[in-house]
Amino acid sequence: LLTQPDTKGGDSLITRALAELGWSRRDFTPATVQRLDRNTSGIVMIAMSGPSLRYLSKLIRDRAIKKIYRAVVEGDIDDGGEIDLPLIKDALSNTVKPAKEGEPALTRYRKLGQDAAVSAVEAELVTWRSHQARVHLASIGHPIAGDRKYGSKMRFKRPLLHAYSLVFPNDALLPESLRGKMLIARIPDDMAGYFARCRDS
Repeated sequence: LLTQPDTKGGDSLITRALAELGWSRRDFTPATVQRLDRNTSGIVMIAMSGPSLRYLSKLIRDRAIKKIYRAVVEGDIDDGGEIDLPLIKDALSNTVKPAKEGEPALTRYRKLGQDAAVSAVEAELVTWRSHQARVHLASIGHPIAGDRKYGSKMRFKRPLLHAYSLVFPNDALLPESLRGKMLIARIPDDMAGYFARCRDS
């Protein structure tokens, strides 16, 4: 799904949320706080008011909300580590590459298991840069399976990348139902088998 419709009345995450909520207010239209790359599955925050949109965006800028991905990557990756590599985006080609003059970007990762030619990985995006997990993992020789844009030789319908969870701080300005909580989007079917085999191997 697109985050927002690209044509009037088109299908998108926002239009489905509005329908689900029976949204009729005119003063504010719910908006996503963060976006996922096209064909990346997982959890997305939708703000229901202007103040919540501004405050959640501030928490992201302050790195107070943890964003955790799960991925299937090519090869036998190290047990864990940090990838601290500035990134710059080429808007014309919609690609990102490491560059000294780029924006600071930090990813922490750990291997959850390994099976045959792939590893199951959990990655925390400390910074929230476009294509960050994809470029960082490819930069250490382990592109996300199916991500041909960043060097994967494996063929899948999409890169096997999933926004797995968001962890909220224990912040008094957040609703009590979110303070200190982790929200999880289950691993989708096209990735679940790899994670099960990697854990069992």
